[in-house]
Amino acid sequence: ISACLVGSEMCIRDRVEPTVHEMLSQILLDQGLYNEAIQEVDYALRLLKDDTDLLYRKALAEVELQNLQSAEELVKLMFSLDQKLAIDPEIASLEGRILRERWILTQDSAQLNGAIAAYYRAYEANPTQYYPGINAAELLLAKGDTSQAEAMFRKLLETCQRYLTEQTVSYWVDFTLGAIYLGLG
Repeated sequence: ISACLVGSEMCIRDRVEPTVHEMLSQILLDQGLYNEAIQEVDYALRLLKDDTDLLYRKALAEVELQNLQSAEELVKLMFSLDQKLAIDPEIASLEGRILRERWILTQDSAQLNGAIAAYYRAYEANPTQYYPGINAAELLLAKGDTSQAEAMFRKLLETCQRYLTEQTVSYWVDFTLGAIYLGLG
C-alpha cells in the first residue's frame, strides 16, 4: 500500500509501513534471521526516528551476530534518549549481556565488572526482576565474590519462591531456581 490519499497530506504508506516493518522485524528476530531483522528495523527507523523499541530489537540482533560494538552504541543511544532506560530490566540486561560477551572473549575484568554493574543496576531498581539478578549473581560467582553472590542467590530464592505460589508461573522461574540452587551449592 503505497498510494497517497487524494487531498491528504499523509500517504497511507507513511502510516502503515513503519508498523509493517516493525512487526516483520520482530518475526524475523524470533526466527533467528538477524540480518533481515536489522534491515526491517532500519526501514522502520527511517520513519520512526529514535524509537527505543526498534533500537532495542536491532541491538538484540546485533548481539546475536556478535556485532558487539554496534549493539553497545545502540544501547548508549537508548540511554541518551531516556536515562530511565538504564534501569529498565530488558535494556540494562542487554548492556550486561554485551559486556559479558566481551568478557568471555577477552577475559578483561573491566568487562566483567561492567556486566555485573549493568545487571545489578536493573535488579537493584526492581528486585522482583529475577532475570538481571540471577545474571549478576552468577557473574559475581565467576568473579570469585562468593559472599556477595550468595547473598544475591538467597534474595533471588525468596523472590522465586513467592512466584511459585502464583497461579501462572513462567518456566524461567524454574530455570532461575535451578541456577540459584547450583550457585548455593
